[in-house]
Amino acid sequence: MMVTRMVLDSSTLICISEKGLSYVFEGLASRKNLKFVIPQEVIQESVNTPMDIKRFELNALRIKKLVSGSAFEVVSLDADSHHLTQEILEASNRVYWIGGNPLHLMHLGESATLALLRQVDAHAVGIDERTARMIIESPQRLREILSARNEVNVDIDQGELSRLKKLVGDVRFFRSIELIALAFQEGILEQELGTDPEALSATLYALKYGGCAVSEKEINEFVGSMK
Repeated sequence: MMVTRMVLDSSTLICISEKGLSYVFEGLASRKNLKFVIPQEVIQESVNTPMDIKRFELNALRIKKLVSGSAFEVVSLDADSHHLTQEILEASNRVYWIGGNPLHLMHLGESATLALLRQVDAHAVGIDERTARMIIESPQRLREILSARNEVNVDIDQGELSRLKKLVGDVRFFRSIELIALAFQEGILEQELGTDPEALSATLYALKYGGCAVSEKEINEFVGSMK
């Protein structure tokens, strides 16, 4: 059976780990024949850097142990992917402008994750942080949000946006909530939380307040689909 590769950004990895749900990765890997792939840049963001900060050290240790398991594959970017990472980073951070100054909205780990998709022939990328996904999926809506947040008009460089979309290609996004909803459906959460859909609701809200960009409407839809 063919293995389905799913690339993970640090935001999805951290969110699930912080809520004590790391076991869902092994469960999904075995039941759905998945392999979770992460670039070294994500290890830097989620393990190496926070390891030196006492507030984040515990979860960094959790993730370090987690990614050494069979469900994960840590990959170094090849030369082409390194170049693509820098191009994605440059283009994404020149899409939105305020008063002649570009807004830097995407980080190295996110751009490396997107670049890695081609290298490992992955099917989708997990990013919990809203901004990185919206630059590609809903750039006009993101412009409205940024304008409201900054109380000033935000401009879009259509040339850089077009360049970014060509660099990234046809990408499918998912978040930690999709993984957890699938794990619930597969019975992976049953031993800890039972089968009541309210347990799923509580888990998804925990992820929401832990940093995953998800609306209450979406949570209600996930929970309703399990009833």
